[in-house]
Order: sequence, then C-alpha cells, then structure tokens
Amino acid sequence: PIQNAILNGEAETGTTLFLLVEKVDHGPVLVSGIWKLGAGVAYKETEKQLAELAGDLLVETLPKFVNGEIMPKPQDESQVSYTKKFTSEDGFVDVETLKKAEAGGPEAIPIEQKIRALNPNPGVYTLRGDGKRMKLLEAELMDGKLKLKKIQVEGKLPQVLANRV
Repeated sequence: PIQNAILNGEAETGTTLFLLVEKVDHGPVLVSGIWKLGAGVAYKETEKQLAELAGDLLVETLPKFVNGEIMPKPQDESQVSYTKKFTSEDGFVDVETLKKAEAGGPEAIPIEQKIRALNPNPGVYTLRGDGKRMKLLEAELMDGKLKLKKIQVEGKLPQVLANRV
C-alpha cells in the first residue's frame, strides 16, 4: 500500500489499528492515523514514519480500548483498496523512456515516483546499451526534468551523481 500511494502520487497515506478476524484486513477499526506524503519522500522513510505513527496510536489507543472508552467500528467495505506484490519487471524503465524523462518529458514524474516507491525492493533499473543493468536508486525532479542522483551499474558499487542535469 505504501508503494501504491507513492506511485499514484497520493498526497497522504496512513495506518489503521483494527481487531483481527478470520478474513485478512476485515476486522473492526479502533483508530486510523493519516500521514502526509511530502514531495520526494521515498518508501523507506514513509515506512518508518508510518511505523512511528502506528506505535503512537497503539500507546494512545490500547488503554482506552481496554477501559471500554473506544468501541471498534466496522470497516466501510466501499472504501477498500487493493494492492499487488511488485516484481522485478515492475521496476524496469526503458532506456529511451529514461532519456525522455531526463529531457523533461511527461515520463519524468512517473519514473521519479517509481524510483521513490520501488526502492529498495524490488528496485528500479534500466538496461544500458552494453546490456548491463543499471539500478536507478535515487532521483529528483528539477525544472520538470528527471535528475538521477544515485545509480549502481551491474558489478559496481553505488555511485552518487553530482551536478548532473
């Protein structure tokens, strides 16, 4: 769900504490918390922030639940959203599409979102002209252009790209 929120350019995501029932993600809700996705925030940072939010919610909510101050509410089935397990193929970026994004094409935003969402797992990559895989580890949007900040060529260590436009 975190990856989908970033891929879809959502402004916010969140976490929910709910009671467990036999069906996955169907239990009654105790409390939900929202976290705003800042521009350029990647998966790992979002995951960390949501874990902290969930921990804070648990500390605040559990005593109230145990004391009967909070009553669980059924989930609204009309608000259900689904995600999928991402594969390596989901992280592929065609080298020509990457070049267009670096030149400021409309591909820049979705590729930047993909890099933030799918790293470190399953990762984002392209295939260079020599057939070697190049991981796209970090990027940013600058004046509508995709700017790669960190890459890793197959068989090499990750490298930070300085002053690359």
